Amino acid sequence: MRQTSLFFPLLLACACSAGLNEATFPTGSQTVIASSDLHSLLVVDNAGGALSRRDMDGERTTSVAVGALPERVTRAGSKIYVTVRGERALAVLTDASGELELLEKVDVGAEPIGVVAREDGTRIYVALSQEDAVVELDGSTLSEVRRWSVSGQPSWLALHPSGKALFVASAMGGGLVRVDLEASTVAEVTLAEPVGAGSSGDDRFSRRLTGDLWISSDGDTLAAPGLFVDNLTPADDPADSGMGSSGSGYASTNTVVSSRFNPGVMVAKLDGSGAVIETPRAVFLAGFATVGDKEEIVRSYPTSVSMPPRGDLVVVTMESSATAVVLSLSTLAANSDSESSDTGGSSSSPRDDGFATGAAIFASMDAGPQGVAFVSDDVAYVDNFLDHSLRELDVKTGRAQVNVLLASSEAELSGMMDGGASVAGVTTALDADVEAGRKLFFSAVSDKMAVDGAGVSCSTCHFDGRNDGLTWTFSDSVRQTPTLAAAVAETAPYTWTAGVDTVAAEAVVTSQGRMGGTELSATDALDIQAFILSIPEVDVHQKGVMDDAVERGRVIFASAEVGCASCHPAPLYTDNEHHDIYGLTKVNTPSLVGIASSAPYLHNGSAGDLRDVVDAALNGEMGSTGQLTESEKDDLVAFLATL
Repeated sequence: MRQTSLFFPLLLACACSAGLNEATFPTGSQTVIASSDLHSLLVVDNAGGALSRRDMDGERTTSVAVGALPERVTRAGSKIYVTVRGERALAVLTDASGELELLEKVDVGAEPIGVVAREDGTRIYVALSQEDAVVELDGSTLSEVRRWSVSGQPSWLALHPSGKALFVASAMGGGLVRVDLEASTVAEVTLAEPVGAGSSGDDRFSRRLTGDLWISSDGDTLAAPGLFVDNLTPADDPADSGMGSSGSGYASTNTVVSSRFNPGVMVAKLDGSGAVIETPRAVFLAGFATVGDKEEIVRSYPTSVSMPPRGDLVVVTMESSATAVVLSLSTLAANSDSESSDTGGSSSSPRDDGFATGAAIFASMDAGPQGVAFVSDDVAYVDNFLDHSLRELDVKTGRAQVNVLLASSEAELSGMMDGGASVAGVTTALDADVEAGRKLFFSAVSDKMAVDGAGVSCSTCHFDGRNDGLTWTFSDSVRQTPTLAAAVAETAPYTWTAGVDTVAAEAVVTSQGRMGGTELSATDALDIQAFILSIPEVDVHQKGVMDDAVERGRVIFASAEVGCASCHPAPLYTDNEHHDIYGLTKVNTPSLVGIASSAPYLHNGSAGDLRDVVDAALNGEMGSTGQLTESEKDDLVAFLATL
């Protein structure tokens, strides 16, 4: 590691451009940020419940406990702010004395994730994913000043340097909104919609936003990571016909072209007030990288974007592919009717499907890269949460290689480079089997889990150990992705129909059949099971609430006349049996624990919200709600939302 890089004299202050005085100030939520003096890195330790500081000059790491499941970190002035997802809290710390010190924790709401602050510390913004809300806090009192409703589990934030606009990305539905902080209004940002899904290739890909946003320090550019998914083309399901090992479920081509899973970065131009000037482009982001000891196709979902002070590049972390990508913003080629092989393929061109393409260098990282902190225009550090490490990224070399690609007469616009030196980031806090299982669960490049080029990991569909909000087409039916955060240990059998007796067996069926992995051992499967069983329940907004409406709903739910509790008895809210409903045989009864967070509902995703679930039970095939009044249905929904 080049220690001198952290003391690079940063003379790129942006006081005259969009309002920032410090060019490396974090405009977007991240899991790692640089301190204001650039002498240390502040890293969220989600598994250990702590914030860690890596002092780069003395190579010393110190940590302070902040609570269960910390998520993102930002700073302003002498204060550091960390969202604590498991405690509905925002932790406030300082390191002014040379040691991290927890000052206080304040309640903010259900499952806070993204956090950003104005540079002067007068306002803090927090995304409350399970309340479908974003709140503005007074920087002095930490009291709530304003609140905006944002649907789809808002999770990631970016604040325009002018302080006039806040961008919010939601984990469900692929939505991005702009909050006008002067008018206090919320408006959806229209995003690109590439077309290449379905058997004919004429349908839109399903768009998901998948991680932390960033705005350039001059305020001119917004970048947001996402995944464009073909969940419409039918896939074989080996669970229906025994284990099988065809890999034809989600497996993909072994060339870098548009396919079932297409990572991308949405790039938008902004004006001085943070208004979007034109429809953001979806930049295709798959390529080749050295992972471990071999060259791999990497195309998994991106988890964060960030930019150097000069704003000429975007650095993207590919969590499940152990890769960081240096993407040039100098030349982004729009879609074209002509054939293009600039990303390695000669058919199914990303441009033909409506993606933009840009020169990109794929750099190898440790396992689980999920955040990036810039300390200068030329050097950044990547937080690799699965390996508990920080790894230097030589942005200067990446920029030089990108420029070579741009100057070349060849059509190829991607290349590879080695990552820099790796140092310890945070301390391992998990049991060995959970640690091993977590690495497999999040891997799209392990041969045990997926065929090369598929770009799929368990975490691709079970995002954050939960669900992706999508319904998938199989050869015989459609099925929505069930959450894995709902008392899974006690709810066997698994899968939608027929059933698999253990989570370990289901891991084998999914990885070896649907994903095309090979030679997953019994120990590996048990490790994956150990990790899945460690996933905490969702802290839904109304968890445990008891008021008159909820009590009336509880009575309705338990009544023999309506019949919900006959198949969904407390406390697991499943009978662990299977039933014939809606034309399917042996449908396993899912648990209703955390149901408020796992839309859409029913095996085919036909119920978009809890009220649709209640209305679907009108005819007695799945309970009987036909005799209920509208207000009684509202009460039943109110009860379900508390589970």
